[in-house]
Amino acid sequence: MSKENFIKFYEEYVPKHAALKTQLDGIHNEQEFTKVALAEGKKGGFTFAPSDVAEVMEAQKPQRKAKQLSDKQLDTVAGGIGLGVAAPGVVSKTILEGEGTIMCCW
Repeated sequence: MSKENFIKFYEEYVPKHAALKTQLDGIHNEQEFTKVALAEGKKGGFTFAPSDVAEVMEAQKPQRKAKQLSDKQLDTVAGGIGLGVAAPGVVSKTILEGEGTIMCCW
């Protein structure tokens, strides 16, 4: 249940708290991300362990790589032509099922 708590925290609680979202999005270090997520999750009433964060983020790695834009997509966005894909899509299914919000760049 703890992994589900972390997912619920990130997908439901964090988007409602802009400063927290900005803070978490700006972290590029796994340990720091986990430390902040645990502290803020606890403040919000969510219980999860560092291992839960690590497992969910590890499950995200293939998705993060798959969601990167191709060179053609980047050229379209940078050049401002056409209706190319401007950003990877976000899916709202749980991460444990192999789909979900991309959480962090590390």
